[in-house]
Amino acid sequence: MINAGTCVLHLTERFMFGLFQPRCPVDVREKVWTEQRMQWLIQQFGLDELLNTEVILPTVEYFPEAFEDLDLDVRVVADRVFGYMGADSSSINVEVFPDEDMPEAAGLYERGEQPTIRVAESQL
Repeated sequence: MINAGTCVLHLTERFMFGLFQPRCPVDVREKVWTEQRMQWLIQQFGLDELLNTEVILPTVEYFPEAFEDLDLDVRVVADRVFGYMGADSSSINVEVFPDEDMPEAAGLYERGEQPTIRVAESQL
C-alpha cells in the first residue's frame, strides 16, 4: 500500500540536490506574455473552442506545397493559415520585408482600410 508519506519520500529522493527538477522552457517574461495571450484567447473565443480546436503544425501534413519564391510562398502560406482559421484572406495584404526594416520584430500587423501583415525575411 502506498501512502502520501511514501510518495513524498520518493519525490524528495528523485529531486535531491535540485537535480532533474522540471523547469519551464521559457524565461519569466515569455511565460507571462504567453499566459496573458492565452487568457485573451479564452476571453475572445471561450475555453471550449480552444480545447477542441485542432492545432495546426508547420509540417507537410498541413503545408504540403514546395516553396521556392518568397513573395509568392508567403501568400500561399497566409492563404492556407487563413483557411484553417475559417477567415477570408483576400482582404489582407501580406508582405516580406528585409530584417533591417523591422529590427527586433518577426512580423508586424498594420490596421487600416487594407490591413497588412509584414513578415521579416529571416522568419521564412
